[in-house]
Amino acid sequence: YTINASEQPFKIRQTAASVFQKSLAGYPGIQDIIFSGTPDIRLAIRFDRQKCDAFQVSPEQISATLQDRFREDYPGMVEKPGGQQVFLRLNIGGADIEAIKEIVLINSRQQEYRLKDIADVFLEETPAESYFRINGKNSVTMTIRNREGVNSVTLARDIKALLQTVTSQLPKGYEARLVYDDTQYLSAELHKNYKRLLLSLSILILFILLSYRNWKYLLTLLAGLLVNLSACILLVWATGIPVHLYTIAGLAVAFGIITDNAIVMLDYYHRFRGKKVFLALLGATCTTLAALSMIYLLPDDNRRNLMDFTSIIILALLASMCTVLWFIPGMYQLVFGTHQELPTTFRSPTTS
Repeated sequence: YTINASEQPFKIRQTAASVFQKSLAGYPGIQDIIFSGTPDIRLAIRFDRQKCDAFQVSPEQISATLQDRFREDYPGMVEKPGGQQVFLRLNIGGADIEAIKEIVLINSRQQEYRLKDIADVFLEETPAESYFRINGKNSVTMTIRNREGVNSVTLARDIKALLQTVTSQLPKGYEARLVYDDTQYLSAELHKNYKRLLLSLSILILFILLSYRNWKYLLTLLAGLLVNLSACILLVWATGIPVHLYTIAGLAVAFGIITDNAIVMLDYYHRFRGKKVFLALLGATCTTLAALSMIYLLPDDNRRNLMDFTSIIILALLASMCTVLWFIPGMYQLVFGTHQELPTTFRSPTTS
């Protein structure tokens, strides 16, 4: 979001932070809210050289006194009842301007003076290196980041609905505008994958009906695919693999392989009532897993992007092996019956 107004950037940031952080504080799923596009605020101390000479206080002494006031001490370590050891850190000073003005300075004659007697203490903006403006108005950028493992698409939808009400609390002349939402691309890709999945299933159903003209055969195959995908999703949840574009792409790639395994096992069992073809499927799957495992040997930068992609394919193929070995034959016997005769096979006559 960008917040625009005819105010100083620091003032816009303060106003926006007071409105949005108050409304979004503690909202489940939000990790932090970051404001950018404004100069940093620094504490400035402007001292008078003549007063320093008159009070016999040097600038180096002022600097040393301030550093000693704001130092951090580590007095030791404390052990919690559970056995956890924690280091203690104490911040001696405070950042309040009035307290800083009352800091005592001692000169060489052991006379005490207040910092406010020698210098002026105030807050100021650092020199701006760039300006963010929209239609001549200063602009501040607000970035909302979600926690890891949270459904970012759902969270973004809820936050946008909430901010439509929160923006009405901004003062007159302020405007909040959504400029970038990375979940829009994710949502578009999800819809594309859904369409591709429906198209693939439609082609598969049409192919099975034209080839076998038997709804029982189609029911067995679709049930096997459903169980396979359900087992894969359960394994993904158990292993804690996050769901994003890479994992969705990996699942789309694995769907073609698990469909092929299910068709091969179902056709073989339909013809011969056996599971010997499972060894061939297992060998083909192992070669695929061996090829995918090479990704784990890549450098860290490349492996980080492909780790989840590879992991979900491996889990889908492992679930496929269990499905074709146990579920497909069992579902076939349940649908077709255990005593159905084998299909008639034709053999060429042999000459003696």
